[in-house]
Amino acid sequence: MQIQCAVSCAFGVVAYRTHRDSIKMDMSAAFVEALYTEIKEADVYKNAFAHKKIVVVFDNAPAHSQTEVLVPAHDDPVLLRLGPYSPMCNPIENCFSALKVHIK
Repeated sequence: MQIQCAVSCAFGVVAYRTHRDSIKMDMSAAFVEALYTEIKEADVYKNAFAHKKIVVVFDNAPAHSQTEVLVPAHDDPVLLRLGPYSPMCNPIENCFSALKVHIK
């Protein structure tokens, strides 16, 4: 099973999807686009974070390699790619670590 997940320091898990097969580049881009739309439409964003940048952090997984190209252009998102071998800089890694402990 594969999991796509988005977290926020302020709100915890924002969105997730599970997949039986491997996640491809187009699936990753579709997740980011859906996430962007969902965040922009959320009342909490409109009330507290309107006009703020939405930052999406990526690691270097193969499914993320074309995300910047495949996601339609918008004015306010920032697509931030981490350097190689830097999982300690990726906030989602703590969530995945906790999930793995719970599953085992």
